[in-house]
Amino acid sequence: MPVSVLRRLIVIAAVLLSLSAAGAAPSPQRILDRASAHFAAVTDYSADASVTVKSKTVHIPKSRVRIFFKKPDKVIVKSREGFAMLPRQGVLAGDPLINLRRGAKLKLLGTKSLFGVSCFVVSGMQEEDGRQIKWTVWVDRKSWLPRQIITEFGQGSATRANLWYMQAGKGRFMPSRTVVEVQPPSESGRGACKDTLIVEVNFSNYRINTGIDDKVFNVQGGCS
Repeated sequence: MPVSVLRRLIVIAAVLLSLSAAGAAPSPQRILDRASAHFAAVTDYSADASVTVKSKTVHIPKSRVRIFFKKPDKVIVKSREGFAMLPRQGVLAGDPLINLRRGAKLKLLGTKSLFGVSCFVVSGMQEEDGRQIKWTVWVDRKSWLPRQIITEFGQGSATRANLWYMQAGKGRFMPSRTVVEVQPPSESGRGACKDTLIVEVNFSNYRINTGIDDKVFNVQGGCS
């Protein structure tokens, strides 16, 4: 084989390899890091929210609240209309992926469509308080925003959070709507599951990085 032809083949092979590497899926850690980057610059925020809680066994009226968050993990919900009940799992404050990014064994399951959007699907296993916790996260391939987070705690206990977003400030996206299904553990010895709560929260009027005073997070007039 002439040397010139061999050189051309080597160049073609190198180009094909570089294209293949460029099109390869990122690592699961890289996917979660990029998804978490959206929340890194938010040190605090407040937002109005309408809350709907669906339950087969308990009637909880629809309510309007003001949600306050401050890093690392301060959250309080204050009612605008008297009594309000909002399960903690229904407030996805701060970085919803922070626990998964701390030492979990991650695996990329591939790409799938969710809500008509192509997503990376990442799973993770983590031990906490002697129990295995399994996570499955769907991350939008275009926006790098988490769209669904499933957390399985064992014994039938799990949460499923679906997220939609709105632009809140230049280049910043915050949840516009979250729907969280909370499944308690199976009842011991009965094989049946307790009532599943479905918590829907619609957000508006975000105020971000205003320097919220720590006094806001006392337990009077709200639930933390």
